[in-house]
Amino acid sequence: MKRSLLAASLLCTVSFAGQAQIIGHGVGVHDSCGSFLSAFKKAGPDRAIRLGNGETYPTMTNHYMAWVQGFVTATNMTRPDNGQIDTDREGLAGWIKNYCEKHPEQTLNMATIALVRALPIGFQ
Repeated sequence: MKRSLLAASLLCTVSFAGQAQIIGHGVGVHDSCGSFLSAFKKAGPDRAIRLGNGETYPTMTNHYMAWVQGFVTATNMTRPDNGQIDTDREGLAGWIKNYCEKHPEQTLNMATIALVRALPIGFQ
């Protein structure tokens, strides 16, 4: 049941992605590729910034990539074993960065949908 609900919500996001209003939540739905690129320039795919006093804070890139990894993980739940997308942070960040450099006006959601569509079910 959980799997069906998750798949249905993901499909709603994907099916409405080309329309003005996108169903979804989080930084990926509302933030632009330009915002992602700006954050990436400051911290790359790093998860945290360490200050001189020893304190550690998550970067905005960390928030973006956590959202992307969650989207990919939800997609993987609807795919067969031979169609899984690797959730490696650096690999995903590189793909998204390249896409966003070509489409800075699009949302991170659109970039992630493009990633999922670029890796069809059954790829090795």
